[in-house]
Amino acid sequence: MTRLVPDDTLRARLVDEMPRLPRAFYDDPVPLPEGWTARHGCCFLQLGPGYVDEQARAVELGWPTDRIDGAHLDVAVRPGVVADHVSTLVERARPS
Repeated sequence: MTRLVPDDTLRARLVDEMPRLPRAFYDDPVPLPEGWTARHGCCFLQLGPGYVDEQARAVELGWPTDRIDGAHLDVAVRPGVVADHVSTLVERARPS
């Protein structure tokens, strides 16, 4: 966590707010309704190198994608940067 969130105060707040879930919680896929991705504008922002497969899947689905050279918790550490990228992606995902 120190590497992902260097600021001591922010890191403490995040840790306090994190739900405690068993590892097994992440083992089961979440089923999506039939045609869900076709009915909704979707996009994908890759926050670091650990999400290459997910970005490839988003490209395969035809979603607008972008990448930040960062890490998983940049949503908390660099919220302005993430928000700017998400805003741009949302505009690209809107139907014309």
